[in-house]
Amino acid sequence: MDCCRNGCLAYTGERSQQTMRDFCKADRFYAYRKVTKTTRYFSIAAWMTMMLANLDIGPAMMDLMRKARLAVASGSTSRDDWYD
Repeated sequence: MDCCRNGCLAYTGERSQQTMRDFCKADRFYAYRKVTKTTRYFSIAAWMTMMLANLDIGPAMMDLMRKARLAVASGSTSRDDWYD
């Protein structure tokens, strides 16, 4: 599967047609249309550890997780996509 060369996204589902990562602005392809990075499998634990350690996105992810836990604790029935 194609992924961001910075390791912050896999180009799947609704992002399968993107040519640039919307967060870090990294191009998906080199100038000659070769994919910059691919992966076959990634460990979710390793992926989350890497993302949470990233100073650009980690703090925001932690804040969203805190808000999601608070919403669940308050009995919220919202179906918000907290992580995207």
